[in-house]
Amino acid sequence: MPHPHTYWDRLAITSLHVYHYQLRMTTVNFVLIEYLQSYRCLLVLDDVQTIFSSGQLAGHYKDGYEDYRTIWRQVGELSHNSCLLLNSWSQPREIASLAGEKVPVRSFQLSGLGAAAREILRDKGLEDSSEWDSLINIYRGHPLWLKIIATMIKDIFRGSVAEFCNYGTLVRIWKIA
Repeated sequence: MPHPHTYWDRLAITSLHVYHYQLRMTTVNFVLIEYLQSYRCLLVLDDVQTIFSSGQLAGHYKDGYEDYRTIWRQVGELSHNSCLLLNSWSQPREIASLAGEKVPVRSFQLSGLGAAAREILRDKGLEDSSEWDSLINIYRGHPLWLKIIATMIKDIFRGSVAEFCNYGTLVRIWKIA
């Protein structure tokens, strides 16, 4: 993993995909907390659910990723002027225990795109609008995934969502977290 200052000396706002980096408590945690206390910055960690074990209770970490629970707790409890934004399908237990309306740690549940998800499929010119809700559910209303899969359906299946859904195995190619 590159030294954190490689990114943070140049960027006030950064987006890191946590599944690419397995943080170690020794150096990175100390540097992260020190940096968040010394500088006002926004750190965005996307796809946090990738550090959790699938098929386990929510918040159960994969082997080697347990140190994140200390990081979440320290960022939530220690004084700093920065903001850590976690984007995840499931909330870390540490965040749930620290979150509240009148405390610095907040948790928000996003409801999805709603009608805008159907608009993405309409804009791509897909057919079989009665199948669109299935497609939206498969890809959890994620706008980028919907745009990618809609383009693929248009190119490979001539825009037929029904044909795509009946194909079956192609859906499994895409890793859905």
